[in-house]
Amino acid sequence: MFCLVVMFVYGVIRFTELPEFGTLTMQKYSRDTLLRIVETKSFDFDPGEELIYNNTGFFMLGLIIEKVSGMPYEEYVQKNLFEKAGMTNSYYGSESKVIKNRAHGYDTGENGLIRAAYLDHTWPYAAGSLCSSVEDLVKWNNAVHHGKILRDSMYQAYITPVRLNDGTITHYAKGITVRDQNGQRMLEHGGGINGFLSENRYFPDENISIIVLINSVGSVSPVKVAEFISDIIFGKPSNEFHAYSGNLLKFNGKYKGQGRGKDMIVNVSNNDSIILIMIDDNKPISLNYLNDNLWIDEGSTTYKFIENEDSINEIQIDEVYGFYILKKDN
Repeated sequence: MFCLVVMFVYGVIRFTELPEFGTLTMQKYSRDTLLRIVETKSFDFDPGEELIYNNTGFFMLGLIIEKVSGMPYEEYVQKNLFEKAGMTNSYYGSESKVIKNRAHGYDTGENGLIRAAYLDHTWPYAAGSLCSSVEDLVKWNNAVHHGKILRDSMYQAYITPVRLNDGTITHYAKGITVRDQNGQRMLEHGGGINGFLSENRYFPDENISIIVLINSVGSVSPVKVAEFISDIIFGKPSNEFHAYSGNLLKFNGKYKGQGRGKDMIVNVSNNDSIILIMIDDNKPISLNYLNDNLWIDEGSTTYKFIENEDSINEIQIDEVYGFYILKKDN
């Protein structure tokens, strides 16, 4: 279980963001091909300094599972996960098998939905080639969170968030996020692949699962659908925002650091009593003040401004799936 996060916090390059990956997606080569590409790349950051979601970690974990178990990943997952959880309608993805009742995936084109682009399942592999249903994922939640898959010590490691070198505790554990939603403790993960999006939320205190699967990549977000359902069940969350009484001008400036697959540039400005933040070339958004130079957007991403001698020189952005450190570009 520890292999998942090792790659997230160690700064190993993410293969899905590599220029070479676009060519690989439609080809069938040995999986060692991907490793040979990744090993030529520099780390994105020093080990343990940041956390950025990384499919390379999952890919390597699949290879490790095959090496240790002596069986193909597809067979291992079927025997040790699906069968133990009673999941009878789940399987490893295939671009060639004819599967009864399998949904087609769709992307968004200029005139509406179009069939999703071809993707050889050599490459999503342990990072995203499993097919399932809502009913089977409920069975998975019941199995993994109630002792049918992992012994207790492994389960506790599975749901324990990563601690960075400076002691910061992130929201990301071992392939699952741990945070509060609607005042409830939530264990969650989502995903996306050509033509498909997913969101799986489990609320342990209430033993409630909220699972959303969508076979299109467009305007409908499984996260937003899951949040809508959460609001109905638990009531809408109420954040305690405060008015900031200090000098907002000290936050202003450009901040740069490592993002997911590329450098992240954040421009900070202010308007009356609020901070405006623009990430890369996206539309500026306003932040709400929580406390101690900690701000939050309308979602769940927080922005911690680090102050040194009355000057802001760093932003720590915690967006659950990533913990980014951006330095002020003077």
